[in-house]
Amino acid sequence: MKFKSYLFTVPSLLLSLAGYSGAVFSAQKLTFSQDILPIFEAKCLKCHSDEKQKGELRLDTKEWILKGGESGDVLIPFKPEYSDVYVLAALPDYDPDYMPSKGKGLTPAELETLRSWIQQGAQFEVESAETAAEASMDMTIQQAHPTQTEVKSQVKIKQVSYQLKPNEKAAIEQLKQLGVKVDHVHYDQSKYELILSYAKLNDDNFPQQSLIKLADRLTKIDFARLPIGDASLASLTKLSKLSYLDLRQTKITDKGLAHLNDLPQLEYLNLYGTSISDHGLAKLNNLTQLKSIYLTNTRVTQQGIKKLVQRYPNLKVSYIAS
Repeated sequence: MKFKSYLFTVPSLLLSLAGYSGAVFSAQKLTFSQDILPIFEAKCLKCHSDEKQKGELRLDTKEWILKGGESGDVLIPFKPEYSDVYVLAALPDYDPDYMPSKGKGLTPAELETLRSWIQQGAQFEVESAETAAEASMDMTIQQAHPTQTEVKSQVKIKQVSYQLKPNEKAAIEQLKQLGVKVDHVHYDQSKYELILSYAKLNDDNFPQQSLIKLADRLTKIDFARLPIGDASLASLTKLSKLSYLDLRQTKITDKGLAHLNDLPQLEYLNLYGTSISDHGLAKLNNLTQLKSIYLTNTRVTQQGIKKLVQRYPNLKVSYIAS
């Protein structure tokens, strides 16, 4: 196993995040149908189209793009630096939020085209009779299926014999009331994933009992940016089916990391932006299924990573030295 210290520079991202408001680099007037849709078709629609809406987001028509996704608006005309559809694609590919999550990302030229289009106002006007006909067809589809809920209801979901128990139904309702996003994993009704990043939770009101009630089906949890610490980690020890755990930018410490050894199925662990050090990594000694770990912006060192890889030779480590 080899690991490297990377240093990336993404000029377009640096300009946008710095609040660049100067003249648009491209003098050409860009449109969605001719300039942006082909990029989305090649890089984005596998996960964000009529067939699949990851994060409740579609990027194939004007109406769906302006509707946004589960986290809100993704396109702010004239403001690429505030438009997630651009910002996430312009992140370094080692970043946990980088999009697309699978496959090849946008090229520098494609990124600049997308940035310029948004900077120009994100125009969707139709340029020809042919594209007008396509737009008319899109509108017909939208009128027939006006909501994401209706579209998702037509997605062919894996059929399983598992039936929800009453306590599981109650747990799901309690989590939703707290602002937790509850969804199936890849449309598999036998597995649940939870996104708690936008819920108002901390160690004092952590929904431990609700999580335990879903333990038999809970495989993915996203705690990113929540002010939770070691006490909450201790509450996860009964989630034996958990395979994906995102703890980036939480308040966990080295002390709490030992609790993760009680998660035998854990494959993905994101510790980006936490205070974890080599001492904490040394406590991860029973995760036989671990495949990926993110350690950028932590206090770990290359020496600590070497020792971790010695225990897990096939582990993929994402680490950018500061």
